[in-house]
Amino acid sequence: MCSLNIAILAMAGYLWRLYENEKENKKGEVVTKYITNTVKRVVIKNPDIPTNLFSLFRRWQDLEATEYPKYISNLRAFGCPESIIRDIIITDVARLYKSKIDAILAANPPKYWKKGYDRSVIEQIERLELEKKALVKDLLGVDYDEEVEKLVSKEIPEPDLYIDFLSLEKQKKVKQIIEDYKNKEQAIIKRCKGIYTHKDEQELKQIEEDKNKALAAILSPDELNEFNIRNSDKAKELRDSFGRLDITEFDFRQIYQASIAFDEKVNNLNTFSDIDTAFREYEEQLKRILGDERYKKYEMLQSVDYEYLMSFKERFNLPEETVQKVYDYKQALKTELNGIGMDESLSYQQRSNIVVALMMETEKTLRNLMGADVYDAYVQYDVDYMDMFERLLTPPEPKEQPQEQTTNLPPALPFIPPPPPPMPLRTPPPGIK
Repeated sequence: MCSLNIAILAMAGYLWRLYENEKENKKGEVVTKYITNTVKRVVIKNPDIPTNLFSLFRRWQDLEATEYPKYISNLRAFGCPESIIRDIIITDVARLYKSKIDAILAANPPKYWKKGYDRSVIEQIERLELEKKALVKDLLGVDYDEEVEKLVSKEIPEPDLYIDFLSLEKQKKVKQIIEDYKNKEQAIIKRCKGIYTHKDEQELKQIEEDKNKALAAILSPDELNEFNIRNSDKAKELRDSFGRLDITEFDFRQIYQASIAFDEKVNNLNTFSDIDTAFREYEEQLKRILGDERYKKYEMLQSVDYEYLMSFKERFNLPEETVQKVYDYKQALKTELNGIGMDESLSYQQRSNIVVALMMETEKTLRNLMGADVYDAYVQYDVDYMDMFERLLTPPEPKEQPQEQTTNLPPALPFIPPPPPPMPLRTPPPGIK
């Protein structure tokens, strides 16, 4: 929007200068007439001079064309500077593609259980973004991203609220409540400047409780439950974890209920063993809901290795297939190395020989998959990659040897046994009853 305003102001300024220059160049002709013996100057008005900006702006219609090459040609013939032409065309192209994107989003409402929009919708928008940039490059010979900072957001944000199940009247009230308490929360965050005392945390907690009470006052129990399934912090957390999987709304609701039950159960447990058991039960529930294939993908998406590889994918434009192969190879390698580390039958030398061979084979395989330059960057930045090998190549700690007895000891003294302990008294001494 900011870039659009700049372009409009620049064009308006150019037209104003053009208008002033045209007035200067086409001033009325001054004619000198001799009337008797008195000289009188008469200004004859030139009817071609535009008398207001509106008449000049009307001529702009003659420059517009349905095809961008003709439009650009007309602007250049009109004498419009190249910088202004770029602003006009880029703004127009951005507006055109924004309308296309808006139409796609309007036809495909966001789904709260899928982190907003379906992947097919995202792919359509990504294709339009590429098409827009290619068009600008073809028309003007410039890079879109370099010419304009932002006309249409490159990232599609997750909707703030999913409240379409409510009446319009309740939607309005809910939005107002959310806005009011968000302002209160932001005031505390701004005041704290990143440092929160116990009192600050209590204030934030109280704001959250008050917000929930305010929502409960205008929503029925069923509506409040539905609101939480769609908009609570737990719902947002689950969208981040499962939104990239191909799950249904029914799947999401099952996962939500399982996660809520797990949290409530853990809050009442005291030992690590009980908590671990509850977590394993929760994981089993997820496996039943997702199935083996989707659960495997869920584990992958939660993996630090995968997230790290995705950053390399974006940086070096690696194919998705390559990322998947590298990830699978590294997981299998970790399993193999863990087994070697736990095998007590191997000597240090045997283990080292196996690990060095695996290291050489891994380097060869990943270089072929990723390319030499990408592999070198990967090894440089992924500390965990080298640690996998180095921890097994570290020599074991030497065992403490028993101290040898020295021969230069003083001669042993003769053994003198200690005196025997006193015998217990079986009868009390005289005088004691």
